[in-house]
Parts: sequence; C-alpha cells; structure tokens
Amino acid sequence: MISFSPIPWHTDHIIEALETAQTPLIAPCTFPKVATDSRTMATQDLFVAIKGETFDGHRFVKPLMDRGVRGFVVESSFFQKLSPAEKKKLISKGISFFCVENTLTALGKLAAFQRNRANVKVIGITGSCGKTSTREMITTIFKQKYKVLTTQGNFNNEIGLPLTLLNLSHDHQWAVVEMGMNHSGELTRLGKIARPDMGIITNTFRAHLEGLGSVEAVARAKSELLPCIRDKGLAILNRDDKRFHIMEEIVERLNIPHCVFGITKDARIRAQEICQKEDSLNFTLHCPGKKGSDSVEITLATPAPAMVENALAAATAALKAGFSLAEIKKGLADFTPVKGRMEILEPGCGIKLINDTYNANPGSMAAALDMISHHTGPTIAVLGDMLELGGKAPILHKEVGQRAAMSGISHLFIHGDMALHVMEGALEKGFPREKIFIGSHPELIKKIIQKLTPQMRILVKGSRGMRMEHIVTALHNHLGEKN
Repeated sequence: MISFSPIPWHTDHIIEALETAQTPLIAPCTFPKVATDSRTMATQDLFVAIKGETFDGHRFVKPLMDRGVRGFVVESSFFQKLSPAEKKKLISKGISFFCVENTLTALGKLAAFQRNRANVKVIGITGSCGKTSTREMITTIFKQKYKVLTTQGNFNNEIGLPLTLLNLSHDHQWAVVEMGMNHSGELTRLGKIARPDMGIITNTFRAHLEGLGSVEAVARAKSELLPCIRDKGLAILNRDDKRFHIMEEIVERLNIPHCVFGITKDARIRAQEICQKEDSLNFTLHCPGKKGSDSVEITLATPAPAMVENALAAATAALKAGFSLAEIKKGLADFTPVKGRMEILEPGCGIKLINDTYNANPGSMAAALDMISHHTGPTIAVLGDMLELGGKAPILHKEVGQRAAMSGISHLFIHGDMALHVMEGALEKGFPREKIFIGSHPELIKKIIQKLTPQMRILVKGSRGMRMEHIVTALHNHLGEKN
C-alpha cells in the first residue's frame, strides 16, 4: 500500500489556520503531523490538547514536554495557570505554545486549513445506515484512477473527521469521508470543516432518537450537510427515502445542484432486475446516457439487499466524477464488506456467520433480517439492544421482534435490557416461545453451540455498546476448532 506524508505544519501556517490564536511562546519550526493521542504521537508532532466531558488532553502536556515534544495547541486558561518559572523553562527549551479559546474548535480549524491547501475534491457521506459501505465502494472505484484519502475505522465525529483530513498530502486528489452525528448542529460543524464537493445522504431512519426525538428531526439533522456543499458542488440523495421531501425542499430552496438515486423510476440513477443469491447480489444499473439510457450489470460480493442503495450512491458519485460504467462495474465487483458490517465469515461445517455487530438501529436491523430471510436452510438471529433510541426504545425493540418472527428464522437469541420487548414482539407474531433464548454473552454462546447444524446461517447484530462481536469471535473459534 502506498503511503503519503501529510502536508507539514510550519509555525506560520498554524498561526494562520488558528486565526485568533494567542501566541505568547513561539519558536519557529516545522511539525510533520498534528496529533491528539499522546500514546502514539511522535516527538516531532504538534500536540492538540483536546478537552472533553470525560477527558482532558492538557493532563499530558507536561509529560510530553519531558518526552521532547516541542509544539502544543492548548486552551488559554491552561497557559495562564503556568508559573513564571515554568514559562521561563519553556522558552529555554524552545517549546511553542499556541493558545486558543477551545482546542476542539482549533482542531477543526487546522483540518479545514489542511483541506483547502491540499486542493483535493472531497466527498462527504452521512446517513442513518450504509455510510461505511458507501465510503468503501466509492474508494474502491476511485482508486482505479486517483490517489484517495479515506476515513479509517470510525473516525467520523468532531475529532475523527479533522484527524482524517489532517492526513491529506499534496499527492491526494480525492478525500472520501464519513460524517456521523447524534445531535442537531453536529453536521453543520463537520460540514464547515470538510466543505465537500459532493455531499451524500444515504438514508434516514429512526436512529439517535434519544438526542433528536423524531425521524423527521433525524432527516433535518442529516440535511445540515447540504448547505455546506461547495459552490458548484453536488448533493446526492436517496429518492426512495421516506423523508426525501425534507432534503429536496432544502436543495431546491438553496439552489444546490442535486442528483437522486434509487429503485423508483423517478431516480436518475436506478437499479432494476435485483436478484439476491446465496452469497451475492446482481442488479442492472441504469443511468442517463448520450442517447437515452445506458445500463450495466452489477455484481456485489454480498447477499444484503440494503447494499444496493449503497452501490447506487457510490455509482452516482463516480458517474459525476467522470467514471465510465465499465469502471464502476469493476470497482463495485472488487468491493468487500467491511468488518462488522454485513461481513460473512465461513468458520467451517458449511456454517456462515453474518457479523453485523458494528452498530444497530431499526433500519439496519430490518435490513439484516431481510437478508437472512432469503436463506432456505436453518437460520439463527442473535440480537442485542439498539441504543440511543430514548423513550421509543421499547416499541422499536418490539417491532424488531415482530420482524424477526416473520423472517423465517429457526431460533431467536436476545441480549440486553430490551430483550423482553423483542421477545414480546416475536411472540405476538406467533414465534414459538421454546425457540427464544435470553441471556448474557456466555449463556447465549453455550445455547447457540447446542443448536448448530451444517449449512446454518447465523446473524449476530446489536449496537456497538452491546459488544456482540464477542459472540462472533467465540462461535468462530468454536467452529474453527471443530473444523
């Protein structure tokens, strides 16, 4: 893998990026990178002391100085508390302090400066489900022709997004970044940092209701990305989303160019003839051509129907960036699901584990259960709580139980505080009580092992905080040993 060195930071660049930074101590020098993690940073890097609700990076400033770090962005209140003797010591060591009102805001300013001077095009992706898969599909397509920076792991929040953009080099041509949120206002802040040339909203579902209250509020919060799109940029929207009208009103009112994807005939980029197979999906991608409509057959290495809309979003971005249908077809064929997101594992005995443990909300739960409903053999669903749903959590978990019962699964295993609500929903739809098991991770693992049969499909899913990946690991190890 080719690696690119981030654009380095001279003290003059830092002062310019931070704009209102007080600079009581400046020793002119250049820093290769910007860092926020004291454990992994190099001594040559610039340390930004992020302060949050449960942590304070200022605690590590003095230990880092002792390690030889020479550059710090700190809050003014921290610097003011230093004694005259300590300040004199800093001067003698040639240490630079850049003092700001808020270091999290400062991190965003540094990232915005890096984004602008790198002169790249940026694709920003948000949505309730499918952000990571869409990002990976776009990256896989674009890497055929361009040098691409992409979000790593879950670096999609007010710390993660800036850290991603701070890795930009002069060699990069595109940046493909995820943008997450759980409260209104967050995407406005992230959007102003990234200023995307293309902004994608994959979908809007009942997620983060604890902080937003309603699914309409979710759609409005996701739509905060749209006004942040650069002039002459493009909004890419899901025509099939039930809240499409909310997004459409914004782009039309603000005169933002936009393109829509979906399965409906109203979508400019659309999928038809969708065929789900045991381990893959096929569909025909249609798009406007020079003479009417062009089309190409697409194959995805996943049986998850929800991946079709992710592929359509990625294809729309690629078409607008000048990629041919053949290049899009190849890129999507090369896509493999990201770990923990509709990831299919084959540990042995013909059994397939569907590891969808990275996160969960009602929309992604429905998509996962829909995927396994097409399997004709025995299936097990192992479901953990969906978090951050507020007062609507009980009814939404009950709905999951109802959907699980109608998906044709053989057994239902449930973990978490909402387990009884899931069971209640399943029972209402006639699912046998003797095939429902509630318990801790170890208890469920033991029961699941007793039910294993060849050719079985096992879906494991829940919110990140439920740590459902531990069940995947245990089952994978058990089956691997048997095999």
